[in-house]
Amino acid sequence: MTRGGTIILENENPHEGLSIETKNLIRDIKILMNSHPELSVSKLDDLASIISSKENVYKNIEMRNKWSTPLAVVGLLLTILFGAMSIL
Repeated sequence: MTRGGTIILENENPHEGLSIETKNLIRDIKILMNSHPELSVSKLDDLASIISSKENVYKNIEMRNKWSTPLAVVGLLLTILFGAMSIL
């Protein structure tokens, strides 16, 4: 099986890096799918809500970071300009 161009070994933990809450939901869904499929739908909705909220946070961070580099460059240029003006 491959993910992102890398081969996933069967003994590799596929949930590595996930929060405990997300891991617990995935475990519950696996258990409920066999015994109570109707309850697993509720857990899937919970998981979808967590993923959606995290995606919104990531988009917000991405929008803020989009301006970081141009702002840093402008700050550097202004620092050099004002430093040169103070010398003269």
